[in-house]
Amino acid sequence: MAYCPYCFSSMKNHLSVCTNPQCRMADQSMPVKPPRLRAHLPDSWRIRGGALFADRETKCDACGQPCAAICESCEREVPAVWLRYPSKSVLFLGVNGVGKSTLLATTKYRFSQQPNIVMTPLDVEQTSERFYAQYVSPLLERNESVPHTVNEIPHPFLWGITGRTQRGLGRTMALAAYDVPGEMLSSHAEVKPIETLLTIADGVVLVINPAALPALYETCGASSGIAPAPDGWEKAERILDELLRRRSIGVRSDVKMAVVFTHLDVWFSALQDCDNARALNDYYLRKLAQRWRGGPFLTRLSEFRHGRLFATGLCREKEFRPLDGAEAPMLYLMSRMGMKI
Repeated sequence: MAYCPYCFSSMKNHLSVCTNPQCRMADQSMPVKPPRLRAHLPDSWRIRGGALFADRETKCDACGQPCAAICESCEREVPAVWLRYPSKSVLFLGVNGVGKSTLLATTKYRFSQQPNIVMTPLDVEQTSERFYAQYVSPLLERNESVPHTVNEIPHPFLWGITGRTQRGLGRTMALAAYDVPGEMLSSHAEVKPIETLLTIADGVVLVINPAALPALYETCGASSGIAPAPDGWEKAERILDELLRRRSIGVRSDVKMAVVFTHLDVWFSALQDCDNARALNDYYLRKLAQRWRGGPFLTRLSEFRHGRLFATGLCREKEFRPLDGAEAPMLYLMSRMGMKI
């Protein structure tokens, strides 16, 4: 069932509208504020199989411009493509300062460098403009950290992601990414405003900063200026608990989990038995988590059908340069959600 990515209500019944202000398909008596231009649904969907992503939108019969869908609950315009393709939601979760926003920005940057991925924003104002101003500009232009996420219910970034194969463009997925403020995960009471968001999540990128954990803080965290977090594992377990509340009794949760250890460039030197960052696979990272007193967290993680551990970080030299592997968590989630790239 398709849902609105803004208010999370069902969009089984929605109004299709033309967004072209010059279109003759107008009806000012519509009970939608502000008045919007209405377009009749075409007799047949104007979809060209195997064409570019933008050519697969619903078109207005009168002017041929792409149509949008109006959510009956929040009256927001939802890109029609969101309803035409398999739509998935991925949440970036973690406490304050672990690097969620930076990881999201880095993932998007790495995707743009992949020749086998076509990533298209579905809306200009929220995804193109806001993402550039809030994430891309600080990292790529000013060589700064991404600003602290405002403590409010997050607006989604909507992308269409198409895998490119030797035969051309393949399957497309409509993806909504939510950068959830860490304050909303500090306690069960704070989670209330985003409970519905946690319920509809298809995938989760759970971000943890090992350098702030007690087992590693004295080794590398103190010298790097990272604040200690003696309850780091407990907060991560609490996030898993909130996600597991949607689970049926006796059944493992089907939410796809990618656990990411960030700040790799800070704590990698503390590893005595690993001299290659590419060796930090899921098996090795689970052994590290056990060594770092994360056994109870791994036990809780086992209650999810799909879960894997990753490690990533940022290298800051003369210019911004993401470490290899920043895109791996999202690629894993997408593969588990049915899209192979």
